[in-house]
Amino acid sequence: MMRRVELVLAVLVVAGCAADGVDETPAAESSSTATTTPATTRPPATSAQARVFSMRPVLGSFTVSPALADPNGDHPASVDPGTGLTIVDDVATEAYLNEPFTDQVLWVGPAFLTGADIESAEAFLVSGPADGGDDSWMVVPEFTPQGRAKFRAATTAMAQEPAGSPPRQLAIVVDGEVISAPWVADDVGPEGLDPDVVVITIFGADNPRQAAEDLAAILQR
Repeated sequence: MMRRVELVLAVLVVAGCAADGVDETPAAESSSTATTTPATTRPPATSAQARVFSMRPVLGSFTVSPALADPNGDHPASVDPGTGLTIVDDVATEAYLNEPFTDQVLWVGPAFLTGADIESAEAFLVSGPADGGDDSWMVVPEFTPQGRAKFRAATTAMAQEPAGSPPRQLAIVVDGEVISAPWVADDVGPEGLDPDVVVITIFGADNPRQAAEDLAAILQR
């Protein structure tokens, strides 16, 4: 199972799922000296094995699901009355999803980008810097032209939101499970983020290589 991931853009780690939430960590030192080794990924999933990848705007973040706090309110469809979380995630609709690393409930909007917007993906082992930094596994997605435009437009809108507010987050979701909810950094300009330098870095998995290869296989289908 994939665990913690972070979205790396150019030389910034756009805050991922660490407990401290929104800190930005320079990645230039490791990326500038890194040696990358591509992994041999498994074949794309068949239709019977197909898994659903999406990137979703975060509309709100809660310690308790709004469906539990206000049972009579207006909520997304298919919410479990016991947990307050979406039972069957439909990427075309809103949902209440658990973000497991902070245990927050994220209210996410319809996907602005899905696996159909990604042409290919490859898993890489990136060697740490000579000063003893850790090696890490990364997945490099290549967006379609439409996917690049969608990613740029979505992150442009997010960058206009107040610093530290949930709408500056995007949720990376696989089969209804939030695997990361990175923030768009405060210094991102009105042009949004460059989709051509997106790297998804795997952290905290029991088997980081397998997690990276699994994600790459999902994105290749």
